[in-house]
Amino acid sequence: MILDNRNHYLSCEQLPLEAEAIQVLDEHQDAIKKIKQINPGFVGAEMDASTCPGKADILFWYGSHKDRLLIEDIIASETFYGIPYRLENR
Repeated sequence: MILDNRNHYLSCEQLPLEAEAIQVLDEHQDAIKKIKQINPGFVGAEMDASTCPGKADILFWYGSHKDRLLIEDIIASETFYGIPYRLENR
């Protein structure tokens, strides 16, 4: 199996505060919904604050390279509205 992941490689100090990530996710639920509709059940989004307490990024997970390309088309930026994100093929 070939994994098709993308990481931002930022340190904990470089990540935004968890509250900022929560706010961005809340404000952009329309984009999150659009991403999840790419392939329901096989595409999702979640905030990850487990690695760096008090700091967070966003994890988008997906089942295929095609899903990843569609996610990247929707986001169309190196960040998700200013929040670093990772892409994980599951």
